[in-house]
Amino acid sequence: MQGKRAGALLSTTGNEVDVERTGEIVSSPAAPIAVAGRLDWEFERFAIKTRPCLFSTTSEVGGMNSRFLKLAILLTLSGVCGCQTRQQPASTRQPVLVADEKKSVDPVVRNNALALLNDLLGDEKNLGKILLIKLESDELDRLVEAISKTAADGVKMLEAMAKADPNLDFKNLGLPSGEQATRKAIAKTKRSLLLHSSGPDFEFQLLQTQIQALSYGAHLAQVIAENESDPTLTGQFTNLSTSLNQLQERVVTMLRK
Repeated sequence: MQGKRAGALLSTTGNEVDVERTGEIVSSPAAPIAVAGRLDWEFERFAIKTRPCLFSTTSEVGGMNSRFLKLAILLTLSGVCGCQTRQQPASTRQPVLVADEKKSVDPVVRNNALALLNDLLGDEKNLGKILLIKLESDELDRLVEAISKTAADGVKMLEAMAKADPNLDFKNLGLPSGEQATRKAIAKTKRSLLLHSSGPDFEFQLLQTQIQALSYGAHLAQVIAENESDPTLTGQFTNLSTSLNQLQERVVTMLRK
């Protein structure tokens, strides 16, 4: 037994546990915890220092040897686990990354906004036609051309969506009859003002209509982006909203001159 202690420890079943040589424990039927791989060096040091009393199998210890051995192993492993799970100092802890919650979208709101935007951009893309019968400054001409092009690009994007999804109905604006009648009346008044004005007054009236139209379109595009589940389309409508807002800023700048 003395020779055994020099190179190995004895389990309660007589199986050798070679801690000093390999740092590994061989699981046995009597072992309370099966450990695979190399044990923590603190446990090894504890086991080696205390083996004369903890792992003794002489008759002096008798029946208490097995219970004492199990208790020692459990207490040691508990201490090791406690050290391993101890909270790191704030300066060394890595930040915890939290995944973004899934965006909540409303298909009904999206589809209605799509129909309204399609109706608006359909008018805006033809804005340049009115300049065929009116004289205007080069600055206004460039601005109207930019508005018409942005609107036409938006219409193409909406047409592609409608082609990919036959369930989209851009003809149904979802407006109550009173709202539809009011919109028609406003459009008729604006056309009359533009046709019967000229020079600076014409430019002023035209720019006034564009402040309202571009702001409305930018907000519609933003609402669509917020209720669109497709990331690609979300980005496209966000960009469209940004473009319409930038055009509105150009309109405001011209009005202030």
